[in-house]
Amino acid sequence: MPTEIRMTLLNSNDPTALVVQWLARNGSRVTAGQPVVRVETSKVTVDVESPAKGHIVHAVPSGARLAPGDLLAQVHASASPVPTEPDAPVASDARFSDAAASYIAEHRIPLEVFAEHALVTIHDAREAHHRRQRPTVGRDGGTAPPAAGKSVPLERDKALEIEILTGSNQLTAALSVQFDGRRVRREAQQAVSPSIGILARVVRAASRALREYPQLNAHFEGDGIVHHARLDIGFAIDLGRGLRVGVVPESCLSDVEDIEDRIAEVISRYVDDDLTLSDVTGAGVTISDLSMEDVLLFQPLLGHRQALGIGLGGDRFLPGEPLTLTAAFDHRVTNGREVSGLLRACRALLNPAGGSPESGG
Repeated sequence: MPTEIRMTLLNSNDPTALVVQWLARNGSRVTAGQPVVRVETSKVTVDVESPAKGHIVHAVPSGARLAPGDLLAQVHASASPVPTEPDAPVASDARFSDAAASYIAEHRIPLEVFAEHALVTIHDAREAHHRRQRPTVGRDGGTAPPAAGKSVPLERDKALEIEILTGSNQLTAALSVQFDGRRVRREAQQAVSPSIGILARVVRAASRALREYPQLNAHFEGDGIVHHARLDIGFAIDLGRGLRVGVVPESCLSDVEDIEDRIAEVISRYVDDDLTLSDVTGAGVTISDLSMEDVLLFQPLLGHRQALGIGLGGDRFLPGEPLTLTAAFDHRVTNGREVSGLLRACRALLNPAGGSPESGG
C-alpha cells in the first residue's frame, strides 16, 4: 500500500490551499522528512514533508487548489508504478513560487524588485504590485494613490477571504507594538502641553509611515476599496462635550510644531463649542490617545470611511515609561502583514535608538 500525503488545514480562515511548487519531481526517490511540495494560503507558505521513503507520485499539478483532506501525492515503495516524466515542470528559479511567478508575469513586475528576497511568495508579488500601483506620497503632498476616490474592484482571493471573514464575524483585527517612551516624553515637554506633544509626534510618525503604506489610507465601500486622495489624520477628543474627531490636514503634517499648533487650535474650538466643519471632517485615519491616562493597551474604534485606527497607550509608572501603538484595521482593505509593517515604521520613527533615552535629539 502506498503512503498518502494529504492536504491539512493550514489556516482556519482559508477553505483551500494552493499548490505553488513541487520540490520533488514526479517519480523521484524521496526520504522521510524530505520537503516535497510547497503550498500556500492567504497567511502562510508551508513546505510539506514526505512521511515515508520511496518514490513519489504527484496526485495534482502545481496550481491546483485543494481542501483539507484532498490527496496531494502518494509515496510508493517500488518505482514500477510511477511515471518517470513530471506532470508539471519544477520552477527553474526556486526563489519564486509558481503562483508568484504567474502573478509577476501577469502584472509585468520587474524581477529586480525581489533582489533581496530569499523566497518570493504570492504575498510578496501582490505587495510589490500594490506599491507600484500606489506610489509613495511625497512630503510636499504630491502623488496620491491611483483611482483616489473611486472604488477599486477586489482581487478574487481577497474577495474569498472577505466572504470567509464575514461569515465568522471577523472583519476587524488589531495588532500592537510597544517601545521605551522616555525619549518621546522628554521631547514632548517642549510643547504647549506634554499630552499634545506626545500626540503630535505620533501623528507625524503615522503620516510618514503611511507614505510607505498608502494603501492603508482607504476604506471599504460597496464591493471594492476606495483610496483617499488626501492624507489627513484625525485625533479623538472627548473633554466632556461629546466625542469628536479633530483633523490635522495634510498641509500641516511635515512639521511637528505645526501639528501641535493645529491640535491645540482644534481643542480650543472644541472647548468653546466653536468647531467648524473642516475641523472635524476628512480624516482617513484616526489616532486615539490614552497615554497620559496611564492606559497601556486598548483597541481603538474604526471611524466611518476608515480602514485603520491607531490607539496610543502608555504607562508612566512602568520601567522605561513605555508607549504602545495598537492598530485596529479592516481586513477587507488590508492585512496583518501590511499593518505590522506600518507599526514597525512608526516605532522606528518615534524611538530610533531602540530604547536608549539619551541618544538622539
